[in-house]
Amino acid sequence: MPKSKKGKSKKVVAKKKSKQIKPPIDRIILDGSNITCFAGYPDIAQLSAAYYQIKEKYHFKKIRIIVGPGLRHKVGLDEFDRIKKEFKENETADGERILFESPAYANDDPFIIRYAIDHDFLILSNDCFRDYIEEHPELESEIKRRLVKFMIMDGDLMITKFPDY
Repeated sequence: MPKSKKGKSKKVVAKKKSKQIKPPIDRIILDGSNITCFAGYPDIAQLSAAYYQIKEKYHFKKIRIIVGPGLRHKVGLDEFDRIKKEFKENETADGERILFESPAYANDDPFIIRYAIDHDFLILSNDCFRDYIEEHPELESEIKRRLVKFMIMDGDLMITKFPDY
């Protein structure tokens, strides 16, 4: 056992490598407004970090992001234009877009849910989509089976469990 400066033995704690959980499918749509406002205030850097970690840490192949129309005003037009440019530069070689903005005065939730169901994607969001489920109770189980909850801590996107898909 290593000795400290005073000659006493000190315990060495090995850093455990966390076991990576694997998603059930390789397609996910990000609720961009929900992720951006996770900290309780709008921070567009969280959306960018979430995108790269979903891609590199969790190995999703197809990633789409939908944001609400009010996000550009919450984060500022310059920041929103910067993030649009960043995602434009990350488009795939065949031109698949990553970032989409729902129409003015429209709730982004129906677009996120419909896209996920129609194209078989998971949904990264801490939203429970209660309003949408109230209007469409027949879709509740379909939404819940796609919903991936997350936390962002010190810039690290953490997913502890994927839904039983």
